[in-house]
Amino acid sequence: METDQQTTGELAAVSSTPLLALRRAWGFVARIFSPGYSWCHRCKRPWTVCEGHSTEYQPGRWCFPLCEECWGELSPATRLPYYRQLWNEWKACEPLREPQWQDIERAVLNERANVNSTPEMRPNSENRLKP
Repeated sequence: METDQQTTGELAAVSSTPLLALRRAWGFVARIFSPGYSWCHRCKRPWTVCEGHSTEYQPGRWCFPLCEECWGELSPATRLPYYRQLWNEWKACEPLREPQWQDIERAVLNERANVNSTPEMRPNSENRLKP
C-alpha cells in the first residue's frame, strides 16, 4: 500500500509547465473569491472558474480531482497521484463510506482519451456524487 509520502513525491515529480504556472496563479486568486468550493488538485483553480473532468469509477459514482485542462495534459499513469490524493481526503472524512481504491485506479488507467467526456455525457455539477 502506498503512503502519503509516496503520493506527495509522485505529485512533485509531475513536470510543471508555464501554462500550468499561470493556471496556478489564477487559481490562487480565484479561490479567494470562491469560498466553500473545492478545486483541481493540480492547478488549484476552483470549480467556479474551470470544469472538472468526471471519471466514473463505479456505475453512477463519479469523482473529479482534475480540471479538463490538467486531465488532458497528463497520461493515465501521471493522473493517478491526484486521484489517490482525493481518495485519501475521502478516507479521512468518511472512512466507512470510502470507495475501493482499486475501482478508482482501474477507471483512471482505462480512461485513455477524452471520448467519454463530451458535455452531453458528463454529469453536471448537481449530479456529481461523492462517496
